[in-house]
Amino acid sequence: MHDLLTSGRYNEILDYSSTILAKDPLNLKALKYRAYALYFLGRYDEAISYYDKAIEVEPESPSTYAGKSRALEKLGRFEEARYCYKLAKGLAGETSNLGHDKNEFGS
Repeated sequence: MHDLLTSGRYNEILDYSSTILAKDPLNLKALKYRAYALYFLGRYDEAISYYDKAIEVEPESPSTYAGKSRALEKLGRFEEARYCYKLAKGLAGETSNLGHDKNEFGS
């Protein structure tokens, strides 16, 4: 699925992840890739729901919290975005780059 993501084939990811999740609704990889694809398609509310499902399966994943943070930010939900980003940084370590820069979160 990573190749589909990097080549921008988001609808194919949605199709593929639907097939996997129909058989295994807790498949972490399918949940995360579905969330990523929805994010890149601008379907931020749906992406957040899949990030949340992935967090239920793996609550210690910094990349999932970072992804959710970016989706929340796109929706203008800056306080929630900051919170998720802080969780991601806490899990990943303060020196990790999680895809945000200091000027984000509506500031």
